[in-house]
Amino acid sequence: MRKPALRTAAVALATCGLLAFAATAQAVPGGPGGSTGGDTGGHSALADATVDWQPQTVPGGTVVYHTTDYQSAISILKNGIRPVASSWAGGGLAGAGFYTHRDWHASTNYFDPAKGAPVTLVFRTTREAHGKAVPQDVNAGNLAPDSYTPGNAFLSRAEDTDEIKWHSGDDLDQAGVEVRVYAGGGNDIDTADAARWTSYDAAGFRSYIEDDLMLDW
Repeated sequence: MRKPALRTAAVALATCGLLAFAATAQAVPGGPGGSTGGDTGGHSALADATVDWQPQTVPGGTVVYHTTDYQSAISILKNGIRPVASSWAGGGLAGAGFYTHRDWHASTNYFDPAKGAPVTLVFRTTREAHGKAVPQDVNAGNLAPDSYTPGNAFLSRAEDTDEIKWHSGDDLDQAGVEVRVYAGGGNDIDTADAARWTSYDAAGFRSYIEDDLMLDW
């Protein structure tokens, strides 16, 4: 439901962020889909090296948050969460993928304030998903780009298992995503202040972009 009192501030901030970054859509990699994943890169020494990594399970119906900028949110909603190739290189300590967090406020730590006002995408898992926790002393982003450990829908990190890096969007309800728009800047994100957030479904967010901001979807 929209909150008209917040619309003027949100429109100004969103327009500023979208115009500044209209040509920059965040890459949203994902992975070898589903709860069991796939082995498109073949068995590797890395698969053997990670066999003792702690297994993790994310129950079906789990809520996860991805806080990003307007342009990237539009790209995700239009194109879906793209799967990663058979590679862990780059993209953060847990390697390439679509980063989410079970804690809303913690998800805002990923956001770059230079990109304008933040948008949070709220997903729910559609089924139980299985993955592994990257040990604290391992930076999966530095692993060989042609290596992949099969059979995992996600990776988390041992020091923060609530941070979940998905290899694809196959375990997330992308059709039922909730979009939360913030009436404030990226330097002062307050997830506890409900009055500063407006919630939309995907169709409502598109209407907000096209009708309120008068920008192309």
